[in-house]
Formats: sequence, C-alpha cells, structure tokens
Amino acid sequence: MPPTLQFKHEHRPFTSRVPVTPGPDRVLEGTLTVVIEGTACLSISDLPMATLANRLKDWLDQGMVTDFSFDHSKSSERGVLTFNRQGAGWTAGSCRPSMVPDVILDDNVLAEAVTTLLTELEALAKQYGCRLFPDERSQHVAFAPLPPALHEETTGEPFKSCLVCKCSLLDPDCLYLIEKGFRKYPGSKIIDVIHDFALCTDCLKALSESYSGESRERVQAYFRNIAPPRDRFDKGLKEYGPDLDGWTSRCFGKGTPREELDEYQITCLCSGGEVMFCQYWPIMLGSAALDEVMALLSKETLDELDDFHGKHLGIPPEFRHLFRPVLV
Repeated sequence: MPPTLQFKHEHRPFTSRVPVTPGPDRVLEGTLTVVIEGTACLSISDLPMATLANRLKDWLDQGMVTDFSFDHSKSSERGVLTFNRQGAGWTAGSCRPSMVPDVILDDNVLAEAVTTLLTELEALAKQYGCRLFPDERSQHVAFAPLPPALHEETTGEPFKSCLVCKCSLLDPDCLYLIEKGFRKYPGSKIIDVIHDFALCTDCLKALSESYSGESRERVQAYFRNIAPPRDRFDKGLKEYGPDLDGWTSRCFGKGTPREELDEYQITCLCSGGEVMFCQYWPIMLGSAALDEVMALLSKETLDELDDFHGKHLGIPPEFRHLFRPVLV
C-alpha cells in the first residue's frame, strides 16, 4: 500500500499579522502537524495558515514542478516545512531530516493531502470571515444554499442536530455531513428515502478513526484512483457550478446516470445552511459502487458499522446488511 501523509491542524482567528487581500484584516493562525504513516513527525506552532495555504495553492497550480519550502516567519529555522523531490516521489518534513521517517510519497498522495488541507482551511476561513485566496476562481471550495433535497425526510426541514452528540447544526460555523439513501422500485417512478441522517464533523472523525487503518487506506485509494480530488473539483465546478443535482447526476464509482439506478446514496458536506462543493463532496454512489466499497472494509470495520447502524439508526440486525457505510 502507498505511504500515507496527513496534515492535522489546530487553528484560531487572529488580528492580521500577515495581510490577506482582499477581505477583512483577519487571518488564520495555528499549529500544523505533519503525520506520515501514522507518526507525528513535525509540529509547527503559531503558523500563519493563510500565507501557507496561498503558497501551497500556487505550488499545486504550477504542477509541483519544484521543491517546496515554507519559512516560518517566527522561527530562526528556515525551510521549516518542506517537500523535496526524491526520484519518482517526495519526502516531506523540515530541514531537520532526523525528525521525519525515510518515506517516499508519490505525487497523488502528496497532492491529495495538500488539497485536503486547503479545503479544510478554506472552510475555516469562511467561518472566521476571512479569505485564503484572492482569486475566487482558484478556491478549492464553493458554497450554495442547502436545497430541500437535503432536508430531513420526516420533517421536511433542515437537519437541526447531530445524530450522535445532538449538537446544533444551525450554527453558521458548524461543519457536518448529510447522508441520504434512496431506493427506486422497478416499473415505478416512486423513490423512497430509506435512511437519512446528519453527523457533525467531530462525530464523523471519531467514527472514521474507529475504522481499521487498512480499511481507510483501501477506501481512500479507491476514490483516488477514480479521479484525483482537484481534478474532480475543477471539472465539477466547470460543468455544473455549485449545483447539487449536477454533481450527483452520475455514480462517482461507475459513471451510471442516476435515473438508471434502483438504489443510490448521496453524501454531502455542509456548513450551517449551505452545502459545500469540494474535492469529493457532494458524491453519489450507486449500489454497485457501494458494494465495491463494502468489499474493501475489514471485518473489524464492518462490525463498527453494524454497531453504529444498530445504536444510532435503530436498524434490526437482520436488515443491517441492506445499509451501506458512512464514507470513510
């Protein structure tokens, strides 16, 4: 399996020390941790996240053709965050090589991790009323009002609380996921919602972390091999704009038109009263693609999903095999 790379970050809004143009005089600063193969290799505190995000975006847009280094403005150590080309891959870390393992990351792994970081920071910048990227067209996230199709089926209104922790989802700063499963009966135009729920991102993260590492890696590779995340975002925004119906018109895994599917599942990432359009969300998967995802999950992960469905959705054991997983 390919090596893994992840950026974890703790953030806070600050009065701008590094100007962001245009937008309010406010940026994100925080602590960034580089995690390779599950090991935290480098932690950088008091980091100007907006400046870093702009540098990383430019580097990606240029095709990652040169080595990358970011000089932490408050540190005497230059090049505190670096990506260096090593043959057909990259090493990630700092100018202190002893802090990072000798792992070569391929282009897709590195690009996906950076794109995920940019997506998360863009959403946080929106919450704090600032912008990371001066050019709207180059943003990695777009937003649109939450459509009725994503409302709770039993009430016909927007989801108000997280399925697990019951926190309010109405706060404009709240990030959460909505999942809805649909079934169409042969010879009929009737489409039933067979399950729907909303999870805040804290509970979603806890659920994902309960899955085995093997399951997460397999599922991430499945989606990455279908379409690189930035390619999907750029193509989706160009073809459909921020339109849920367009983004979910075909199964992401198989390309089957939605009207030809008897069963499918739509998953969206939302912020307050808006749906977010980013690297993999919104996404629609038909039953064939969902079966492929299920086949990638370990017994440990399937047991976790079984417990989740029983505890939070009240699905009897004999029917749980009909319900597909929350995306890892």
